[in-house]
Amino acid sequence: MNSRIILSAALMALAGAAQAQSPVVEWTSPRLEGGTGLNGWSCCRPEKTNVMATDAAGNAYIVGYRPLGPATVWSVSKIDASGALVWQASNAGPERRFDYAYAVAVDAHGDPVVTGRSSQGGWSNMLTIKYSGADGSLLWEQRYRGPEGASGSAVAIDPAGDVIVIGTQRGRYIGEDYATVKYRGSDGAQLWASGYGRVSNESDTPNAVAVDRSGNVFVTGSSGRDQFSNFATIKYDGATGAQQWVALYAPQVWGSSVAHFALDLAVDSRGDPVVTGKSDGARNNDFATVKYDGATGAQRWAARFDSGPSGAIYYGDEAKAVAIDGNDDVYVTGGTAGVRGYNWRMATVKYSGVDGSEVWRAISQLPSTKDSAYALVVDAAGVQVAGWATDAAGKYYPTAIAYSPVTGAQLWTATFDQASSDNTSVSALKPAGDGAYYLGIDHYYTRDAHFIKRYHVAP
Repeated sequence: MNSRIILSAALMALAGAAQAQSPVVEWTSPRLEGGTGLNGWSCCRPEKTNVMATDAAGNAYIVGYRPLGPATVWSVSKIDASGALVWQASNAGPERRFDYAYAVAVDAHGDPVVTGRSSQGGWSNMLTIKYSGADGSLLWEQRYRGPEGASGSAVAIDPAGDVIVIGTQRGRYIGEDYATVKYRGSDGAQLWASGYGRVSNESDTPNAVAVDRSGNVFVTGSSGRDQFSNFATIKYDGATGAQQWVALYAPQVWGSSVAHFALDLAVDSRGDPVVTGKSDGARNNDFATVKYDGATGAQRWAARFDSGPSGAIYYGDEAKAVAIDGNDDVYVTGGTAGVRGYNWRMATVKYSGVDGSEVWRAISQLPSTKDSAYALVVDAAGVQVAGWATDAAGKYYPTAIAYSPVTGAQLWTATFDQASSDNTSVSALKPAGDGAYYLGIDHYYTRDAHFIKRYHVAP
């Protein structure tokens, strides 16, 4: 039976009253030294959900970077389903200066591919390495510099097992542009590379990549100066890298397009991409979610989420992640802030995949001082969002909430024990494939260590 039909039936089974469920933590990994995510904080980049991936056997892989003397090296860790550390691999570039691993994906053979940034010859390179899933040995390595430096930020594997990496490249006097590079999965040979820069000497920053069933590549991010940026979504022919279309989203607010940053992307069963992110609205930031026709790039619908009541001045509705269910309906999660940016709360919205109409919205009612979501999974068990919540003393804890996909009713909430004495937050949430889930957790402020927790949901 088609897996999407199975998932649709499972979602309908959850339409009734919320069950007395709760997550049970099976184990927490050892401390894994190093930070995770893009180096440096930005309001307009995705959170760190790219740093963890799982394979078909239920193993988890997490990447980061750590200091080594005056330099920085990247690290890759494999944890099996029992919580044992299987192997760790690191990379010290040829100059042993500054190497950062930002994203990982795993192919059908269980071999992880990692991308990030590495110094060589005085330039920053987009470094991509494929490791053996069995023992962590290096299978191949490729560097892409672009005109005057490049950096990788996300990676995807297509149906043929080939590797697509996105990031930024710099050119003299032209600012930063999108860089999308495809490598052959078996040996790392570069198959094609494509850049995109809408306006000279401004910043075009890709944040997410997805591949459809035919191997076509979709990339989204932001294009333009921070104060006047657009969602910029591109479709490439997966075989040749030829640009098929470019779609911009920048609604007029206060007489100009202002600032719009696309942060995540998913592709439905028809091959239509759905993009979400942060967009300036009438009362500061809103969630903005846009669905495009995969063939032409024409906008099918756009939906905005503003949590505030009529007449209130609200700040900071920021979408972080998007997912699509077996019916092609769309889920978005992130954070919503109260008046003048205080009292962040997890916010999750379901939209009809057909026309973008809002089906339900859920704002967290946790007893925390504040909380926000970064990661999202939609599967037969329901809708799970994860991020952080603070206690009365202001300390950050990894936190998750589950909802019924049909009604939006809350199924359970969980604030997890600290993995260390420091403030910690969820950076990634991934299904293990056997009914369990992995949380990627890192230090919220210091970013000097990360952990993995595995849990399952008990009735």
